[in-house]
Amino acid sequence: MVGERAELSDGVWCAAMNASSRLLLCASLLFATFAVAEDETYRDPASKETLFIAGGPNVSYASLKRSSLRPLKIVDHDDAKRIIKVKFDKSPTVWTLTIDEARTRVVCEADGQPRQVFERIKIDPKGLPGTTAGPGQTVTIKYPKEEASIYDELTEFKGDVAENCDRIEVVSLDAAGEIQARHKLKDFTSGDRTWKYIVAKSRQNMSLGSNRFRVIATFKDGAVALAEIRVSFHEYSGEMAKPVIYLYPPNEQQVSVRVFPHGGVTKSDPLYGSEGWTVRAQPSGKLFTTDGQQHPYLFWESGLTDKPLPLTEGTVVSREKLRGWLVRSLASQGLNETETRDFLEFWWPKMSVKPFAAVRFVPREEIDRAAPLELSPKADTVIRVLIDFRALDAPVKLAPQKLVPASKREGFTAVEWGGLLYR
Repeated sequence: MVGERAELSDGVWCAAMNASSRLLLCASLLFATFAVAEDETYRDPASKETLFIAGGPNVSYASLKRSSLRPLKIVDHDDAKRIIKVKFDKSPTVWTLTIDEARTRVVCEADGQPRQVFERIKIDPKGLPGTTAGPGQTVTIKYPKEEASIYDELTEFKGDVAENCDRIEVVSLDAAGEIQARHKLKDFTSGDRTWKYIVAKSRQNMSLGSNRFRVIATFKDGAVALAEIRVSFHEYSGEMAKPVIYLYPPNEQQVSVRVFPHGGVTKSDPLYGSEGWTVRAQPSGKLFTTDGQQHPYLFWESGLTDKPLPLTEGTVVSREKLRGWLVRSLASQGLNETETRDFLEFWWPKMSVKPFAAVRFVPREEIDRAAPLELSPKADTVIRVLIDFRALDAPVKLAPQKLVPASKREGFTAVEWGGLLYR
């Protein structure tokens, strides 16, 4: 994987809108459990590059430099064939990782790149005590759960400990098994039966990707009890992705368009100026800017930073039926054939990466609150379609969503479609 040293990012699709608009509409992050019981470490003997593979699956990469440890984006995976496809975030190259049946080697291949073989190695932290506790001398972790995926900036770990515990220490280890922090719990008083520990990137006791935490309880007689948990930490960065606006006036006329998303307009085509867009619109939908350039629609995007909440309503559709279902649903929401074709061209590749997709159409009132749209002159008919979707390995149960049919197109009509996207 030499030459792919750009900064990486975890690749999980989800979506949300601004919290103040109550548009935290994302599904729980759902993955098929890849058959990895614990973190597995593989190293290329020649280059010393290292791969860390954990359940999910999650794959991280490290070169010889410790600071280069980064998660890779999962493109696809096949549990039965023990294949994981990954890529560096800023590179189009897709690498296929094939794990042998004994889980001792990983073959790494990509078109036009040298083939690499990574061999399984064992990495254990050094200098940590073993268990010497007797019967009844225990320490447990109640929260979070094993293999949890955590998106909070600050997480409180907590648990119980048997009586006569004198002190508790928590050791944080990264995906490579290296100790990144160790803290004696200052708030724990000898004899307490519960303990708490704050984990946060700002406290330098966690890193993005897979982490292990070992809780070491020392009792008054010197005996040591251990509890250990493995969790993964992630960060969100997302967007209100590719909303596009079509204009169909009854006669050719000049139209001013402004949109006010909470995250501001981060991308646009044509360029969104300080006063928005001003275009010459024709009944056919053709749009002309003042420089004479023709555009099929007005494109904009806006950044999203809020943490999503679980999706509770919508429709789960298999990949085989998804395209037809989308065509029918978009028609019911007012999109014509051209608009539907444009929608599918952009969203179909993203929605069909897994066997199932959960889709929610964001209600119009929520769209208008999150991104008010202003047209001058005002349109007689405004249709706004925004999807919130999840690509899933397996179907989930959601409350059904009843779609309200779009109004009939009358007079000056404006149509917009887009979606919510988190990386």
